[in-house]
Amino acid sequence: MAYLCAEMNERYRIYIMAAKPSLLHVAAVCRAVESLGACVVSCRRVQGASDPCVMLTVCFAGAKSMLLKTLLPLARQYPLLLRVCRNEERVESIGLVAFDLDSVLVRTEMMNELAARCGCSHEMTYLTELAMSGQEEFADNFRRRVSMLRGLPLAEVKAMAQALPIAEGVSALKHSLSVRGVRTAIITGGFRQFSQSVQDQYGFDYICTSEAEVVDGVLTGALSGAIVDAETKAACLRQLSIALSLSPDRVAAVGDGANDLSMLDYAGESIIFNTSTHGATVPQLRIDAVSTILSIGDN
Repeated sequence: MAYLCAEMNERYRIYIMAAKPSLLHVAAVCRAVESLGACVVSCRRVQGASDPCVMLTVCFAGAKSMLLKTLLPLARQYPLLLRVCRNEERVESIGLVAFDLDSVLVRTEMMNELAARCGCSHEMTYLTELAMSGQEEFADNFRRRVSMLRGLPLAEVKAMAQALPIAEGVSALKHSLSVRGVRTAIITGGFRQFSQSVQDQYGFDYICTSEAEVVDGVLTGALSGAIVDAETKAACLRQLSIALSLSPDRVAAVGDGANDLSMLDYAGESIIFNTSTHGATVPQLRIDAVSTILSIGDN
């Protein structure tokens, strides 16, 4: 085992945070990375974290994207927040954090909520899960979901945008990042009305989002412009970081599904977190735990 770890000279740190820590959580993460042939070198409790946090040091010969793809389902299965980064020490502080919207800043998948207004909730939920888990290619899946909303009045979309089920802790998160001078972005495949509402309410600096086509005040079931799929998300994050003169190691991304993989892979600090798939009785971290976990160093 020592020989194998020596050969795997790329080391990663995986931080595991939970409101109610369990060895089962750590074991699940270890099993996931070891299924790729990675070697868990060490496991220790992080001292001084406000929420219980464990750090794994992992040796892995493969690409970071493979680690992320394997870990993404765990945030939907368990109430976990996972931070993945290469083992090099960060030279400068984070300057930009990009967030997915649905099931991250908002405690639901908004396409599913829209579908309930159109009487196609069951089919929409099924298709959404296929996209989130990576079982279907996002762009085609999203077009099919958008087509199911044909005839929905724009007024209903706007009304829902004003009553979003915001994840607990968004205001504290935004304040914490702002006082540290960190820019924030919402990069989502969902409709502009939702990301615009969150931006207006909490002051996020940038948004990148898909746009529903509207004619005579109703959704046509088509899109106006490009779909914000996985590669578009990564390209948007890359363009923002270049515009802000930030190297990828000074960029963080937060997401929970397959459509976030490329964005998470680009960012030096990759945060996996889901706010919607766990029942109300399950202890869950607030979204401002993202700010906390980003501030944890290798101490």
